[in-house]
Amino acid sequence: MSHWLLFCLTMWIWIQSILPHHLFPVLTTCRAAEAYRLGAGDMVAVIVHGVVGKFGKAPVHFPKEGEDFSPVMGFPYPVLDDGHLHLPLVEPIDVNGMTVAEAQRFVSAAYMEADVQTRPNMVALTLMRKRQIHVTVIHNAPYRGHASIDKVKLSADQATLLGAVAEAGTFDRHSSVRVLSPGSGITAGGQAANHTSRLSDGAVVEMRSPPRHYYFTGGLVAGGQYSLPFSGGFNALQAIAAAGGVRQQGLLPPHQLTVLSRTGPTVTLPLSHVLANPNGVLVQPGDTLIVR
Repeated sequence: MSHWLLFCLTMWIWIQSILPHHLFPVLTTCRAAEAYRLGAGDMVAVIVHGVVGKFGKAPVHFPKEGEDFSPVMGFPYPVLDDGHLHLPLVEPIDVNGMTVAEAQRFVSAAYMEADVQTRPNMVALTLMRKRQIHVTVIHNAPYRGHASIDKVKLSADQATLLGAVAEAGTFDRHSSVRVLSPGSGITAGGQAANHTSRLSDGAVVEMRSPPRHYYFTGGLVAGGQYSLPFSGGFNALQAIAAAGGVRQQGLLPPHQLTVLSRTGPTVTLPLSHVLANPNGVLVQPGDTLIVR
């Protein structure tokens, strides 16, 4: 299997080297790298035929579990902190902000300008590993009784606020959020669900969920504690349905609803009245609904 894969990769690089570049724009970059921009910390696989390996004789690198790229052929070179690639026999090449296809063309041009290569398609450059962004997610949730702190690692193209909180497993669309970026202070605020901006390495995401309120059930409705929606306006019928509905016991159908309130008087109503006027009974935090 590995020999067959090596053969396919070799043929792909050979075809790329002999065909005009404009005939196969779709083949010049893999799907995962189409919109990806190179930066410090990325690792690329490079072949410069006769200088850095040879087509068909370069090592093949397979992705580790969880990595998002296809097998690549070539020798690993990192994009350094200044955004440059250091390759043999040419000056350092600035690839910061380039796509993989653009970087390949620049490397090829550099070798032709240095008279090391005489043909434009004797260079292969492929994204081998994306740079990683480290983010700390702090989630203050009153209903938990404590704050959770998670350190997550994301590839550069996945390093959004939503990506970070999803990776940490603390997403709450109702929470307020602020992002603290190194050297920039607070760079974002508002609701967690409204942010798609990119995070910088070392960013801290602080989420604060609003307090949750609950109601209780009993009688012919399964007894339990249930969350009230943050939007409010939750009526008794919706609350009963959310708790699993009414259970029929015996021959007599359910006929009465009693609402035990923490802040007001106890209310008992015929169930027929509640059915006819659904919004006549709005559930408040701490209410207990009993159906008989």
